[in-house]
Amino acid sequence: MTIGKITTFLTMKTTPETTKPIIKHRVQQLTRKNAQALAQLLGADTQRALDLLRGIGFGIFKDNKLVSAATSPEILEDLAIIRGVQTAPEERNKGYSTSVCSALVQKLQQQGKDVILYVSKDNPPAIKVYKKIGFKPTEHTFLSFIAQRKTQH
Repeated sequence: MTIGKITTFLTMKTTPETTKPIIKHRVQQLTRKNAQALAQLLGADTQRALDLLRGIGFGIFKDNKLVSAATSPEILEDLAIIRGVQTAPEERNKGYSTSVCSALVQKLQQQGKDVILYVSKDNPPAIKVYKKIGFKPTEHTFLSFIAQRKTQH
């Protein structure tokens, strides 16, 4: 939930026992060669896309345009954090996020990773997707805010 400039995030986790992957679309693994396409989807610069592609990512292309993606740039010894889940606004409600997240979770779990993500409490559509494929809320909540330094004159 966002109050003022503070956003509350749920932490969600899935395990091999709770994961129910649903892949109904042609999903492909992304590489650093897809950074420009990912940057366009995210409305970000190429460096941010390259940062997200440090680990593993999956996407769906439609008419040679990336329309949905999920990435896990932080992969530790036994833990992977999903970030950078995005579907183009005109392509939402078609199950694309479900497919890319499912493919990503499967790959990470094949590598023996526990998989977590953070999602704003203000984002019920995303929470619904994550629950559908087996993510469950943990007891952890995070707050995010943007701080600005005051300059003295």
